[in-house]
Amino acid sequence: QARDRLRHRVVRRLIAAAPTFTPFATLGLRVTPDMQAAVTEAGFTHDQAVLESIGTLVPDAFVDAFCIAATPDTLAGRLESLVRQGAAQILVNPVAPDADLEPLLAQCTAWLKTHSNPATTV
Repeated sequence: QARDRLRHRVVRRLIAAAPTFTPFATLGLRVTPDMQAAVTEAGFTHDQAVLESIGTLVPDAFVDAFCIAATPDTLAGRLESLVRQGAAQILVNPVAPDADLEPLLAQCTAWLKTHSNPATTV
């Protein structure tokens, strides 16, 4: 599942936001006591096993708030949703199974061609 591949990135955001978790609270996301304890215990880390372990506590809503979890078929819809919500800039950093980024990059390129501002350098 697309979200599962991104949970560790949200954990990094949780670690960076501790102990107040302000970016999450601002979005109406409640960091549970279990998540707080796991993040506090882990501290700053690049250990993928630790990040993935804490990631099991991360709800889908957290992933959706900070990441674009999509397949090539659903990517355009997720990007459209962000634009409708007021996003002026979107950073795409694809993660794909088996490192097959071509389908995602092709969809990004196709979407960008229909949404780019000629005055903007990409």
